[in-house]
Amino acid sequence: MERDIVYKNLASNIKNLSSVEVNEISLIIAIIKKNIQDLINKNMEFLNKEFLDKSEYYGTKKIDLSKYRDQIIKGYENEFNRISLKLEEEYMNFALMLQETQSNQKISITNLKKVLESKQKYVESNEYDEFMTNIENLEKQRDDAETKIEFDKIDNYLNNISDPIEIYNKKIDIFANRYVKYCGLEEVYLSKLKKCNERIESAINSVMKYDVGALTIINKKSIFTIFSKLLSKISGVKKFEKEYVFKKLENLEKIKNDTDNMLSEIDNELDTNLISLELYKSNITQTYNPAV
Repeated sequence: MERDIVYKNLASNIKNLSSVEVNEISLIIAIIKKNIQDLINKNMEFLNKEFLDKSEYYGTKKIDLSKYRDQIIKGYENEFNRISLKLEEEYMNFALMLQETQSNQKISITNLKKVLESKQKYVESNEYDEFMTNIENLEKQRDDAETKIEFDKIDNYLNNISDPIEIYNKKIDIFANRYVKYCGLEEVYLSKLKKCNERIESAINSVMKYDVGALTIINKKSIFTIFSKLLSKISGVKKFEKEYVFKKLENLEKIKNDTDNMLSEIDNELDTNLISLELYKSNITQTYNPAV
């Protein structure tokens, strides 16, 4: 009975369970998307400013540079978008699995509560009173038996009678254990989501890793700067291409390769996690099955 009291207290706390409802999942995903987009916008703002500053520096500001802008700006934007979609996919997978796990927690608690109520109702029923009266009568007959043969016969019969309460107790243990296991699974998903969060900034900013310090503050009053700008303007588009455009395109090729590797790594990690977690969920269902 002490166990039943513990389980009843657990069941009574069902309203206090932390759960991620469908609308909350949507809200969380929206926040993640905004955070990712804010990081992308910040980097794209840098790239656009850099492009304009470089075109001014090389005296090509009045020349149609749309083909270069498309190659560079859109190239970087495409890499940001590739990473963004993969990060969102990864987060969505774990968020939905967390939602499912917390839903299973609720179901386990609800079923536990129902079984506890059914058990209490059965204990107070006439049917159970009759069962217990019958047991008591058989025990008295056994104790009053005049021969060992008669004693053993009744005793063996009693030992093979299953107390209906044990059926309830078995189900109570199953649903309680299911809840505990799903709590453990919940912690795993929360840990995975935390890792996803921590990955976002570094993953997005990795696109810019070859451009660290590429844009410096120009001191327009510096004689060296004025002289350098004058030489750059004389060379014009050719120097702009050689010292900026081609370097950017080289960086983009390296970035594409790095992005491919990153996405492949995320995919492999996600597949491994999803397979192992699905097996764990299946094991919970099979091990703690009230129908068995």
